[in-house]
Amino acid sequence: MYVCICNGLTEKRVLAAARETGERRSVGALYKKMGCKPQCGMCLTHAKTIIKQDDYAAKIRDKAEDCVEAAMGFGHGAPVSL
Repeated sequence: MYVCICNGLTEKRVLAAARETGERRSVGALYKKMGCKPQCGMCLTHAKTIIKQDDYAAKIRDKAEDCVEAAMGFGHGAPVSL
């Protein structure tokens, strides 16, 4: 699906660029990473949503990894039998 028709940016490309921008994940940093600028501005809300959803998904992945490590007993001596 296209996020930005003016620049021909797809969700996949926007998400990849968002992940590459590092800590400063803003729409401005995102467009700079892709080497373009918003033209009409209709894409800004969708681009922000993509960044927010990916941030949320990353937090969930981190929590899941923590839960698995805790269940396996990593860092706490012998592993827990499952």
